[in-house]
This record gives sequence, C-alpha cells and structure tokens, in this order.
Amino acid sequence: MRHLIEAPSTRICDRCVVRAADASDTDEGVICTFCRSALASYIVGDAAICPECVRLCEHILLEAGLPAARIHKR
Repeated sequence: MRHLIEAPSTRICDRCVVRAADASDTDEGVICTFCRSALASYIVGDAAICPECVRLCEHILLEAGLPAARIHKR
C-alpha cells in the first residue's frame, strides 16, 4: 500500500520519500516543490524535494505507523 504526503502544489508517496532519501544530490538549482523556499537536493519524478522536506516526510510516515524498515534511517 502506498501512502501519499500532500503539499499545496505536489504530492509524494512513501516509496519516493525513500528514493529521495537515498538519491544522489543534484546541482540543478531547482526549487523544492513542497516548501517552495529551499533548493531541492533530490528530484524524483515530478517532485523536487529539499533535505528538510525529506526528513519531514519521513517523520510523517513514521507517525502514521509505516513500518520503520521501509523508511531511510539517518
């Protein structure tokens, strides 16, 4: 089952949160599509996400009771 996290202008599923946490940094200078205030470090599909938003999404998924094994640990 996928769990979606929605921001005002985009959404990301739990699987893509894990992919973003594991992704290589990008230097494309794209603005985060979640907070729209920081440069995105990760681009997954149509979502560009900054490290702070990745951490926030991980926290939301953990709070929702998603098994911890599916979440990237720092």
